[in-house]
Amino acid sequence: MFSNIIFKKLNIKNSPKIYQRFIGNTSSYYSKKDDCCAKEDPFNVPPRNPFDEKHEDGGYLIPKILSLMVGIPAVALFSLYLFLFREKPERPPFIPYSYLRIRTKKFPWGDGNHSLLHNPRVNALPDGYETEP
Repeated sequence: MFSNIIFKKLNIKNSPKIYQRFIGNTSSYYSKKDDCCAKEDPFNVPPRNPFDEKHEDGGYLIPKILSLMVGIPAVALFSLYLFLFREKPERPPFIPYSYLRIRTKKFPWGDGNHSLLHNPRVNALPDGYETEP
C-alpha cells in the first residue's frame, strides 16, 4: 500500500488512525469488528454502471410501444394539423419609433440598409415595410 511506504520512509511503525484515513488506508479505520462505532467506508464503493442493471422481463416494452404507437403518430398528426389549418398572423402596422431601426453605419453587404437575414415581408426598414401584405 502507498501509505505503508510513506510510514516506512518516515520511520513510523504504528501510524495513527487519523493519518491512515487521510492518506488512503481506510480499511483498518472503518472496518474494525470490535469497535462499537465502526462505520462503513463511504468512499469504498465500486463504480456502478446503470446499463448493467437487469430489467424485469419486458420492462422496457411498455415505453417502447407507447413511443412508437402513440408518440410518433401524435407528432405527425399535430404537424399536419398546423400545416393545413394554421391561420397566418397579421403583420403589425408600421410605427416609426425614433429608437428602433437606427442605422449609424451601413451594413457591409448589399445596399447597406438591409440586415444579413432580411425578410421583406416581416422585417421593416427605417422607412417602413418594403412589400404590402
